[in-house]
Amino acid sequence: MVRKMRIRKKPFGNKNNIGQKVIKLRKKKGYSQKDLLTRIQLLGWDLDDAVLSKIEGQERSIKYDEQKILAQALGVGPDELDNDNE
Repeated sequence: MVRKMRIRKKPFGNKNNIGQKVIKLRKKKGYSQKDLLTRIQLLGWDLDDAVLSKIEGQERSIKYDEQKILAQALGVGPDELDNDNE
């Protein structure tokens, strides 16, 4: 099955500074949003796809504890998700 990549139509928000980095790392690892969501849920955060999409689109703020789980699911340290640490 060939997955069709959707192109983001909305501009990024300003409620967090990690969304674009999450997208970059997720794609680098070859994870779909669903793959990442499954990994996050296995770590104990009951996150749904709409919220993950809002985090990636920087339309939802994120707590540091949530950032730690996201980072763990992506196999990086929590501070590596900051856009300034590229």
